[in-house]
Amino acid sequence: MKEAPEVTLQEKTQQSVKLLLASAEHVAAMLAVSVRLIRQMDASGRLGPMPILLGRRKLWSVAELAQWVRAGCPPRQQWQTIKKEFFDF
Repeated sequence: MKEAPEVTLQEKTQQSVKLLLASAEHVAAMLAVSVRLIRQMDASGRLGPMPILLGRRKLWSVAELAQWVRAGCPPRQQWQTIKKEFFDF
């Protein structure tokens, strides 16, 4: 009988923590596009949600990204207007 591999505390924590903020790499994976495209969309304003700067890292709210996708992925300027009217972020 095989023994189950031991799971470390760090692995358990990572599995149980729900991601609140996502890096460009995570955003790219969630949207099934390249990291380069995420950075281009952010720079040009096509990526609706504004990033949050945490130290030197640029992160995006996972909840806001989900709402942005549900709204049809509008460009940033339009998204900011929609967000103010309908969402509490």
